[in-house]
Amino acid sequence: MKPIFQIISILIIITIVESCNFNSKSQPKSLKELHSTFTEEELKPEINNLDKDHLTFIATGHLYPLLNFPQFYDSLIATIKKQNPDYVFYLGDMVFNNTQEEWNSVFDYNNEIKDIIYFSPGNHDLNFHYERYEGDITNQNTAELRYLENVGYRYKLIKDNHANFLLINMNDSLERIAEYVSLIKPKIDNDKPVFVMSSQSAWHNGQQNPEDVRTWPLKSFDKDEILTVIRFGDNLVHGDWNKKFYRSTFYNKGNGTFNVFSVGNRKKGDSLYIAKFDVFKDTVITNAIFIPTPDSCKWYNK
Repeated sequence: MKPIFQIISILIIITIVESCNFNSKSQPKSLKELHSTFTEEELKPEINNLDKDHLTFIATGHLYPLLNFPQFYDSLIATIKKQNPDYVFYLGDMVFNNTQEEWNSVFDYNNEIKDIIYFSPGNHDLNFHYERYEGDITNQNTAELRYLENVGYRYKLIKDNHANFLLINMNDSLERIAEYVSLIKPKIDNDKPVFVMSSQSAWHNGQQNPEDVRTWPLKSFDKDEILTVIRFGDNLVHGDWNKKFYRSTFYNKGNGTFNVFSVGNRKKGDSLYIAKFDVFKDTVITNAIFIPTPDSCKWYNK
């Protein structure tokens, strides 16, 4: 081998080794360290140019039950594609135990629409459910890192010609959410509507009971506290829902109301819907789209 090629080969090897060492060192060793900052992707808005008269997006959540029903999952994806959306928002609980095998399945099923999917984490996505359900948080740092390794962010701002979409980690502490909002809010386009997207509902009052470890899937603060933090939002959308679709208004702001939307699904045997949003300059049109069940699928079997 010529000397110049030997030198280049050595430099490449050194670069790879240094990169591996950096990644190893940069991995947070504790939950406190993991929650001490936000990632670059979380703090840098994604800006899209959609040259069209309106925006269409799909929102749903709590889809992990479909992982055991491939035909039904395929029907979900086919139905989403028919709506020709600009974005698809999966609002939490895409996996049950947060195993890598589950995440591999999620990405395999969604491969055809992967470039327009955005995630907001649910309690199942950030924890090892089989441990946390009994109050064990020993491996919670590892569990949340797995989510970050697969998705890349827990918070995110997407904005385009029509709207802002702010993805919030409602599993976090109120202080962390408020800190993120303070950092990202100056980057929001104030002349466009703001959709605040999360897994758990911001406007429902259910919250954790410190005396009952099994209430951990709920947020750790009450609705008045979080709504004060996100009161600049126009539309609140959450994905932890077990019925067809819900849309209403919720008065909490001194200068008006929130539009609130509940999307998503709950358990095996429920009829499955996705929510379709068409965002025009002065209005938002919504529809619940039914997901047909293949004849051979045993989703509705007891």
